[in-house]
Amino acid sequence: MSTDLNEGAQDVAPEVLLAAVFELLGLLRSRLSQALREQDIGLSPMHMAVLKYCLKHPGSNQQMLAQALGRDKGQIARLIKEFEDQDLLTRAPDPADRRSYALHLTARARSLCEQFAVEEARLAAQAFASLDTEARRTLLAQFATVQASLRG
Repeated sequence: MSTDLNEGAQDVAPEVLLAAVFELLGLLRSRLSQALREQDIGLSPMHMAVLKYCLKHPGSNQQMLAQALGRDKGQIARLIKEFEDQDLLTRAPDPADRRSYALHLTARARSLCEQFAVEEARLAAQAFASLDTEARRTLLAQFATVQASLRG
């Protein structure tokens, strides 16, 4: 279902905005998935989110990853095992807490993250091409306001 963004321009119900956000996220996820297939990366946007987090936070553990991505520990444990099997991630005992494991990307995973960053940048340029600098700043500020409302 396509959301008509011009509908009721004077008074837009929050539900209409939420539907538009979900539709936009779906389009972005779909386009990223398509780009990953075309580039033969072989991973989903969720997989790439995990790898990107590990790239930005080397040595993080499974619990930190689950909290940051809002996923359950079981799902993250399965992804970590899958990444280890694909030679994308290694685990080593965390020197600060021997009960957990520090996660580190392999060179292959870092290369995939670089490819993914190129695709993300291409998609972002396409998605926001019609917005000038001021419109982008305004949109970002509005996103921050909505995020703050949800965080309480």
